[in-house]
Amino acid sequence: VEIDPETGDYNLSQLEKEEIRADTSKAIADEIVKVIREERRKTVVFATSVNQAQRIQTWLTEAGIAAAWVSGEPHMGLSQRRATLVAFDTGEVDVLTSCSVISEGWNSPSVSCAVMAAPTCSKSTYIQKAGRALRTDPKTNKEDCLILDLVGAQESHGLVTASVLEDDADTDLSVDRPKDQ
Repeated sequence: VEIDPETGDYNLSQLEKEEIRADTSKAIADEIVKVIREERRKTVVFATSVNQAQRIQTWLTEAGIAAAWVSGEPHMGLSQRRATLVAFDTGEVDVLTSCSVISEGWNSPSVSCAVMAAPTCSKSTYIQKAGRALRTDPKTNKEDCLILDLVGAQESHGLVTASVLEDDADTDLSVDRPKDQ
């Protein structure tokens, strides 16, 4: 998969084609089911595309997991997106799949598992996604989180911990580039 010169990250249409060719959605859902059945965790899944997010959600639902997908326009309107996020926050939904809508600017402290199902060259994107699960939650006394890395992001970007987030708080992460550039 080529690097998109405008974003400095993988070309999304090529990633989606490769994901469809490799048909990874069922395998990803199977891994999530193992985690959900062993430990009841509020989980977010970062998919390669809206289509992959939908397919993972379908497989999870078929496995008996309360799952929903969320997306931006044009795939999902604002009122439907808000209703889906409320369903997740209130516990009606245990697993939320998305392509990019919840990667940053969204906060749900009860999230205790982030599934990396979309590769990225961007350390800042990886940190933003992992950060969705690293937040503390005084309501539930959440003590830990699980980052389920199914695409090797940790190998490329290192382990994301709360101290990494603190160290990078004053750093402009928007200018990072792939290692091979």
